[in-house]
Amino acid sequence: MKANRPRFAAFIILILLLLSVSCQKAVKREVLKIDIDHLTHVRISESVRLSAYQVYRKPPGGSDTVYAAEPDTLHETITPRWRVSDPTVATLSEDGVLTALRPGRITVKGSWGDHETEETIAVVRDLDVGYLPQLFSTGTQCKPQSVALSLDSDRKLKFQLSFADNNCREVFVETTAPEQQRLPWKFEFSGGTLELTRARGLIVSGEMTMAVPGSTKAGSW
Repeated sequence: MKANRPRFAAFIILILLLLSVSCQKAVKREVLKIDIDHLTHVRISESVRLSAYQVYRKPPGGSDTVYAAEPDTLHETITPRWRVSDPTVATLSEDGVLTALRPGRITVKGSWGDHETEETIAVVRDLDVGYLPQLFSTGTQCKPQSVALSLDSDRKLKFQLSFADNNCREVFVETTAPEQQRLPWKFEFSGGTLELTRARGLIVSGEMTMAVPGSTKAGSW
């Protein structure tokens, strides 16, 4: 029996090492929040698939690719549990397909684990560009995922564009709008150019061109 003790001890050490590795892999990521890809308007009879994503912090010692704009956070697509505030205005299927029925405003909510998020959407009779926002990319591998644009009363303008691929750097522009009232407005930023070309009410169209080959055209916000 004494001759087997070294083998038994080595076996126990191996088991402990495997358990240690397993525990390290089981470390849960810290989910900061979930968000719905920004959508503001849908035309009657239009159907659009909603999408959502989680924003989480990379675990210590993790091997995930760092997200460019916020070095310690990452985005990942999720499938939440969907709900709609008024199914007579628009229906919402379990897999996130929103179908507009009549004019009105609705709130869609997505629940995922302990997190919940919501988005207010207007259903309108006519909309030249279909559902909003619409994003198009040309000559680039970075597929746009969400876009946001705001203009405060003090003329502070903020623009944010994120991509589905974590390797594509998120674009964030914060500047002051020019004194001139008429578009186009053009803004230079580190890595490219943002140009707001026209506006109709709250619908704003524009294009962002990155320094690398290719551009992303934003139909509206």
